[in-house]
Amino acid sequence: MLSVHTRGSSKRFWTGSKKAMLALAVIGAAGMSQLASAAVITWDGSDSTAWATGGNWVGGNAPADDLVTDIATFNDASYTNQPDAGTRSVNGITVGASSGALTISGTSLSIGKGGLTVASGAGTVTFSAPVTIAAAQSWTATASNTVTVTGAVTRGAGATIDFSTVGTFDGAGLLAAVGTTVQGWATIGGTNWAISNGTNVIALGTYYATTTGGNTAANYLSTANVDVDSSPSISAGITINSLRFATATGRTLTLSGTNSIASGGILVTNTTDRLNVITGGTSLTSGNGNLTIIHNDPGAATAVTSTGNASLLTIATKITGAINLVKSGVGGLVINNTSNDFTGTIYVNGGAIVNSNTSANVNAVFGNAANTIVLNGGGLGVSGQTATAINRSVTLNDVAGNAFALASGSGWTMAGIISGPGTTNFGSIYLSGTSNTFGGTGKTVTTTSQVFTIAGDGSLGHTANSMTLAGANSAITAGNDITTNRNFILSGSTSSGISADDTRTFTINGNISGSANTRISEVIGNLAAGSAFATNFQAGTGSVVVFNGDNSGFTGVLEVRNGTLRIGSSAASPFGTIANGTTVSAPAAIDLNGTTISQNEAITIQGTGISSGGALLNSSATTATLAGLVSTNGNSSIVAGSGAIVLSNTGTMAGSHNLIITGSAAGSSIASIIGGGAGRSLTKAGIGSWTLTGASTYTGATAVNGGSLFVNGSLANTATAVGGASASGTPTLGGTGTINGAVTVNGAGGGAAGRLTAADIGTIGTLTIANALTTNAGSTLYFDIGVGLNNSDKLTGITALPTINGSLVLNFVGGSYTNTTYELINWTTANQLASAPTFTVEGADPGGTKTLKINTNGKLILELSDIGLTPAAFNVTAVPTFNVLRNAGGGSVSGSVTVLNTGTASGTANLTAGVIVSATSPGGSIAGGDSDSSGSVTLTTAGYANGSQNVSVTPAGASPTGTVNYVVGYATADRTNSQSTFGGALTATVTASGSYADLSSKAQFDGSGSQTRLGSEAILLLGTNATGGSETVSMAWRARTNSESNISLPTQKLYSDVVRLTGMDIASPNVVNGSGGEIRRQTDTFALQMTYVYAGPNESNLKLAWLNNGDGNYATEGDNTWVLATSGNFGIGTYVYAGLGVSWNDFINDTGNVRNISGDDGVITAANLANYLGSYGVNVAGDNVWAVLNHNSDFAVIPEPASLALVSLGALGLLARRRSR
Repeated sequence: MLSVHTRGSSKRFWTGSKKAMLALAVIGAAGMSQLASAAVITWDGSDSTAWATGGNWVGGNAPADDLVTDIATFNDASYTNQPDAGTRSVNGITVGASSGALTISGTSLSIGKGGLTVASGAGTVTFSAPVTIAAAQSWTATASNTVTVTGAVTRGAGATIDFSTVGTFDGAGLLAAVGTTVQGWATIGGTNWAISNGTNVIALGTYYATTTGGNTAANYLSTANVDVDSSPSISAGITINSLRFATATGRTLTLSGTNSIASGGILVTNTTDRLNVITGGTSLTSGNGNLTIIHNDPGAATAVTSTGNASLLTIATKITGAINLVKSGVGGLVINNTSNDFTGTIYVNGGAIVNSNTSANVNAVFGNAANTIVLNGGGLGVSGQTATAINRSVTLNDVAGNAFALASGSGWTMAGIISGPGTTNFGSIYLSGTSNTFGGTGKTVTTTSQVFTIAGDGSLGHTANSMTLAGANSAITAGNDITTNRNFILSGSTSSGISADDTRTFTINGNISGSANTRISEVIGNLAAGSAFATNFQAGTGSVVVFNGDNSGFTGVLEVRNGTLRIGSSAASPFGTIANGTTVSAPAAIDLNGTTISQNEAITIQGTGISSGGALLNSSATTATLAGLVSTNGNSSIVAGSGAIVLSNTGTMAGSHNLIITGSAAGSSIASIIGGGAGRSLTKAGIGSWTLTGASTYTGATAVNGGSLFVNGSLANTATAVGGASASGTPTLGGTGTINGAVTVNGAGGGAAGRLTAADIGTIGTLTIANALTTNAGSTLYFDIGVGLNNSDKLTGITALPTINGSLVLNFVGGSYTNTTYELINWTTANQLASAPTFTVEGADPGGTKTLKINTNGKLILELSDIGLTPAAFNVTAVPTFNVLRNAGGGSVSGSVTVLNTGTASGTANLTAGVIVSATSPGGSIAGGDSDSSGSVTLTTAGYANGSQNVSVTPAGASPTGTVNYVVGYATADRTNSQSTFGGALTATVTASGSYADLSSKAQFDGSGSQTRLGSEAILLLGTNATGGSETVSMAWRARTNSESNISLPTQKLYSDVVRLTGMDIASPNVVNGSGGEIRRQTDTFALQMTYVYAGPNESNLKLAWLNNGDGNYATEGDNTWVLATSGNFGIGTYVYAGLGVSWNDFINDTGNVRNISGDDGVITAANLANYLGSYGVNVAGDNVWAVLNHNSDFAVIPEPASLALVSLGALGLLARRRSR
């Protein structure tokens, strides 16, 4: 089972509980199955004596000239050509039982870790060539064998040798190397030091026991080979030749002062099965440049604790001196003193060296900072968890047995550079360095740990290295975003795992093979809650593992337990062979990533993925196709994000759970039979579309809550609801298949209204609903309408009278339509709908008449008629221009707008306008043909204004907008000639009994003429329309001429522009005609005020005047003369006031008794205004004059005419005069 799992933060990775135990799993050569056994090459000497000649070896190739590749085998009964090694290296030598006497000559032969094995029956083996013991090794013979080395024997750096207890080992070269005293690097049988007796290599026979020496330092001589058979505390520093721990009980040697071992040798025999300790003292060093610990206890090959039954040697004393630290044998060496300062290389030939210090100074335990570590078949470990990275450089020799050993409860970071031709097995370690170079072509990196983490692809050494996950439960975690081209071999006996740290992506472009069941993004193994790493290796949902190679060689079960497994674009058989299947557990996901996966791998999903992104998803914009059968093991979702998902397997999708199919992509599909019976439900969500083509058998509910669901296969008796409270967007149900359950199309209900169609929107088809159909208010039935009889969407097979409370949309897809009919819905009963549903039209509207007809045979028919009539198109063809008086008191005027139908079909027009001009729709329909309608445009007149504004009609025709021009109160007055003609009139209509008050205008001049312009204003102050009908009031203006402003006759000099006031006639007006035609007409009584421009004395003499252009009553004044305006009145009022310098407001309110007329009416109103006919005055402060009048004419402002000075004689005289007229 491949387990690709992701842990949490790498920052938490090494910070779990620290256990005070020295627990170590020392991985020996037997456990290094990832390192291939050396090849055996057999000598035949058929060509010559030359070792390097391929023809002298079976197979034609000489053993590789290195210490790791090949074993040279000799088994000839006699040797015609004895081998001459020249200068050569070899892993090891084997001499078979049939071998006769063998002599190996040459210049220099180096032997690696394979050592020498001589079988029983073999003749004497002689090395006349110089021999280098280049690695820790064993020489094994039987009692009948003799091995003689006459050439010089040299100990390679960090090398040790163990001789078998039987057989004869002699020769001058060998005896000299072993020495007559213990040299600290050669043993016999793993239990004794080897020495030379001058003839043979023998076991040391005599040891000096600590039970004899006791605690007294003086008892321990420099030549003593001390056997620690007790636990003494020696009183002072000692120098001895060697140390041995050989008892069945673990011993503690407590030192004092400075101590030295002359041979550098410390032996832990294979009969020892306990924990041994060297502690105390100031320091410990070696006398021969190597502190060599040979630990041969095989019990240390298993993980043990301090209370266990395997053997560890702990050196707690400071190690010092210019020495190498050498560890051989399968046992473990524990060092922990941060004062260690020895300078040399650390060689690990077997077992392991374990650093048990967990302080920040942990690196000091390895001595001088320049010390490097060489793994030559042994392991390196750290016991306990430390936050400080190990920064020492490590060289891996190309031999079996290298390991970064797992110390139980530990978790440590390796930051040092790892190099060398060999490779290794990694335990619970974080490789933070990314520039490692170890290994090479044909090499594989192995882990048997559940918690092996890398910072980068370079952490795994040479780019040619492959990665093997071995052991019962093993896993690799990417601590950063990592892309690797390595091949992965998953050979664990139980489970393997591949993961990335949370939020990280681990991309594997290489191939994956092996049979281990594999989990993606989950911790595997037996770590119990509360133990080391139990909380540090939980998968992160943000992690991503990418498979982008050829995984056809993977035969295990693939399980995605957390995070996302993404399929790369180059992946082949990403799930391995199809025999065992793939599972996704919550919260996890498989991202198909736009790929086409043709392998028929069964995939079982569970959950809604990461942040509801789908247990199965497509993050690419490219369509993803999956040939394998997808089933569910819990409520699950499939999300087609940017690109569609095509599930092409036609088998039955198992699982009695809710399946959500969602996403924003269009075009996703499921060919499978969706099974699950009543326990299965299906929810379509998201804005995308999914199509079901299989004959699904589930009978749980179906909900369309978003996007489109097309049933092109069939659904069983599943109640299907479209839209409603849980929906969003425009949820649509369609297709061309059969739905055997009742279908309900809902209104929004707080969510989104549903829509039902056949096929797809814009595509014509037939959908069968073999059950009831209900459309609720707010829902839509959508029908695409083509050209020709019955060429439309159709809902058929409905088993009961459908309930249609929603609306219909008729979408005309385009073409040359003719008068015809379309069958939209049919049902199997003869019942008839109570009424035809309402409908709207979309698309290429063909015009004509569209009628929904209820057929008594259970059908809803669309009938097209009157095709050929052009659609109604509405134009604004006539708009008013408003030239109106300002009405300061508010009010409005209306004008008529003509709306023309330029089409031949009937329609409805709606009239709209802006703020100043408001519009009222013509309302209702316009009949077919070239007919029109009129609407009303209303203009408010509360202020002076001018401009233009559009009036629009919808639906729009060719010219849907008309322009309304308006002038409110600003009257254009010409000033281009000496006579200054009147400009256009401004008008206002006053209804019966309506008020004339507040109607006004101002002179606004055109042109660039030379006539004087003053911009005068005229305003009707008071008055009521008493005619019984509407009256039109009109004001037009001309500019004062230059002659009128410069005339010498004072009474004819004008101080305002001239306004022509007409309208306000009484029912039967008196009319006076002069030489120039009508000059005045009797009107309702009104008060008129005009502004003036004056700068000079006697301003209070200014009065309102009218122009007499030929009235016979004023012949003495002549035609075209200005006279007092009140002199033109018809009749006279009861109270006439002609005071000077009184404003209108003071007059009507009698402020300060200004009228001084007994018996008058008090406050003047429109009702009693006629009583004051003939009154006039001037408001010097306001620059205006006023008068109460009942005639219309041309009016302006002049000084008081001298001919009217009689007014000063009193009111009675004036009354008599007025009445005599």
